[in-house]
Amino acid sequence: MVNSLGRSIAILAAWIPWVAGCAGSEGSVREEIQVHSGGNTLGGVLELPPGPGPHPTIVIVPGSGPATREFPMYAELARHWVSRGFAVLRYDKRGTGASTGDWTRETFRERADDVLALTAHLRGRKDIRADGVGLCGHSQGGWIAPLAASSRPDELAFLVILAGAAVTPAEQDLSSTRHRLLRSGFDDASAEEAVALKRALHALVRQGKVEEAEVARLLEGASRNAWYPQVFPPDLKVDALCSLMRYLGLIMDHAPRPVLERISCPVLAVFGEADPFVDLSENAGPMEESLRRGSRDVTILRVPGAGHRLEPAGTNSSGFAAGALEALDAWLDARVKR
Repeated sequence: MVNSLGRSIAILAAWIPWVAGCAGSEGSVREEIQVHSGGNTLGGVLELPPGPGPHPTIVIVPGSGPATREFPMYAELARHWVSRGFAVLRYDKRGTGASTGDWTRETFRERADDVLALTAHLRGRKDIRADGVGLCGHSQGGWIAPLAASSRPDELAFLVILAGAAVTPAEQDLSSTRHRLLRSGFDDASAEEAVALKRALHALVRQGKVEEAEVARLLEGASRNAWYPQVFPPDLKVDALCSLMRYLGLIMDHAPRPVLERISCPVLAVFGEADPFVDLSENAGPMEESLRRGSRDVTILRVPGAGHRLEPAGTNSSGFAAGALEALDAWLDARVKR
């Protein structure tokens, strides 16, 4: 399990967003599952609609941090899709919930292998349509789900990417820092100061010199700026940041575009026009261009007024912006027979 990261997990909101919570799906048949992958056991819940099946199935691939099956957005999506005749699998990342291991030591390749172990389990069940299993990756899962889909192009029926980036995690971190500060009313100079701090931290990671004294020095110099609390939590612990930086070293230079080019199944990529973490103008075009090199069925959906969780921007709502679910349903209905 996570140690120092677990003690100060709020830092993740400043680097790559996640929100913890708990919700359930009503009116579905729920089955706890366990699948082995990479020497670890992944725990999850498979929710099935009424009837014997076989059912088309969506595997929700979670975003960053210690995300579990009970992330509110994923529970809400599962409830909705089960009511429309899909089976939905939500699972706990390594070291969270019922899963063993440690997500802070897991590469994107290993995360994709976890997803493939789950889909292989589903494809072997009589109540699941082997030719109807697809993925829905959100946020960081928007890098993982395509990696899994590109590895088994003949096994997955479709891919949905929600608020995923077409740039590297390091580039997305810099971009989100800049855009969040500008949206909060800070000027360009302040945004660039914050980005410079992030670049300095990235440099330490790439050089293999993540040492608490050096990180503390950088933070001390930046902490006097008005923008600092918007970038890092005020109670940030240096050891927690160093742990996260070491994890970042495993993933920060993952290049998504060559992966997107190898995907052949139908793909829907959804962007919130008000997403402060994944800027639409920097990601939608490159993602579409890359996807069209491999797939003949690519749809890019821009949701007005939607944030990173496709929620109405500027609210704390766990729901979805107007038109988001309807557009997802229309796309799935046109491609998946139930």
